[in-house]
Amino acid sequence: KAAPASGKTGPAVAPAPTASPDAALMAQEEVGKRQAAQVQARALIDEGKKLIDGGKFEQAVPKLETALKLLPRAKATEADYSRASQLLADSYDHLALAAYNANNFSKAQLYSQKALELDPHDRAAESMIVKAKNAELHPPGPPPMPPPSKTPAFQAEQGEIRKLFREGKLLMNSGQYDEA
Repeated sequence: KAAPASGKTGPAVAPAPTASPDAALMAQEEVGKRQAAQVQARALIDEGKKLIDGGKFEQAVPKLETALKLLPRAKATEADYSRASQLLADSYDHLALAAYNANNFSKAQLYSQKALELDPHDRAAESMIVKAKNAELHPPGPPPMPPPSKTPAFQAEQGEIRKLFREGKLLMNSGQYDEA
């Protein structure tokens, strides 16, 4: 048999795809961006930790939230993401407690809810939500009044009464009945 007129003897084979220099450059740039974001996020996490250690929870929250937004979700960043999430949840727990102690029960619930979103197993946040809801339903009354015997006015009067009693006793013992 004669060969086809085109000169081709077998099925047409497409050339193997080659990576373009532009794609390789773009991939390198992407890796560089991710590494820079991770470095920046780590710095923010460290700043947040220092603020937490100093008891400045409100100032730590935005730094840790930004760190979580910056961190690319990948296996290589999981430890940093987990650390930032835990620190942020702890900050929210502390802010919830402060709000509760200030009788701001709705804010305490809000902070606790944010902590639970970050750490669904956060027992402190769960407990605070329950306590804050109960406190909203049954708000604490004014602080109890001290018993009358503990007030400064009563104790001053009690001292005066003792003094007069001693004087009267001395007068009675000396025979000055009318003066006593």
